[in-house]
Amino acid sequence: MLDASCKASLQMNDAPTEDASQGTGSTVVSMFQTNSVALRAERWINWQKRRSQAVVVLNAVNWGLDSGT
Repeated sequence: MLDASCKASLQMNDAPTEDASQGTGSTVVSMFQTNSVALRAERWINWQKRRSQAVVVLNAVNWGLDSGT
C-alpha cells in the first residue's frame, strides 16, 4: 500500500524525541508549508514455518570478540 500526503507534519530525525504521553514537543516540518509531499509505503507479509526446526532460540551467546586472542 502506498499513501501520499501534503498535509502531514513530520519530525525529520532518525532518532525522534517527541513523546505525546509526556508532553515533550519537538520541531516538526509541515508538508503544506514547505510545498512537500510525504510518502508512506506498507507491505504486509504473512510468513509461515515450513519445518518445526525452522526457528531456534539462542541463549547466553557472547557476540563480542574473545579478549584472549
